Amino acid sequence: MKNLNQARQEHPWGYHIALDRHEDYAYDRLEITPGQKINLRLFVKYFGAIYVVSGAGKLSSGDISTDLDAEGQNNFLSYYPTLEEMSIATREGIILQIVSIDDYPKILREGYRVDKSQAWGPGGEELWLQHNERFCFKRIVLPAGRVTSLQYHEQKYETNFIAQGLAQVYRGKNVGTREATKIALEVIEAGPGDFFGVPTGLVHRVEALTDLVLLEASTTHVDDVIRIEDATGRGSGRINSEHRS
Repeated sequence: MKNLNQARQEHPWGYHIALDRHEDYAYDRLEITPGQKINLRLFVKYFGAIYVVSGAGKLSSGDISTDLDAEGQNNFLSYYPTLEEMSIATREGIILQIVSIDDYPKILREGYRVDKSQAWGPGGEELWLQHNERFCFKRIVLPAGRVTSLQYHEQKYETNFIAQGLAQVYRGKNVGTREATKIALEVIEAGPGDFFGVPTGLVHRVEALTDLVLLEASTTHVDDVIRIEDATGRGSGRINSEHRS
């Protein structure tokens, strides 16, 4: 478990936090202070998905500009850097979380596609902000008292960031097998600004002590869920009835 206060890197324009690095994605947080402007090409080389956590600003490239606002409809966008500078300027300050890739993948050669959908289940609600051939980016809301399945993944790697609320995070050993039943779990209380990776095979679950919002980046293995224990008896894998486009 890591915290923003331990990971912040100070810059003239504010702070950068490298939340995680995986071979399929980079996950970053930018905290841009009022009156500042930065070039996003410093952090996104080829493609990125940007979520506005708080504040507002203007994204500009050449003669094109887009207003970004955490409280409005433009709180998320997909971003392709061009040869021109792509900058964000803010009067009041803005906080962004960005999932990006640093090479030139098939997604750009053959055209952009996105599976933006929502999922509802007994554990809360998910908004899939971005799902492409390299990564998935989700906003997950868990009402107070909800507990996710006790689960692990055979291929999926994920990084969770607590944006709002308090949680208990349960983490066990790496099992890598469907035979796991009784797992000794470490229990960690976590709150806003805490973030953690979930490698393949790690048994885990999250309990919402208050209303909870998570921002999750992961590899594309979104149906790879091996449920060891579930309050409603759901089996492993994707639950089709919980998904809507």
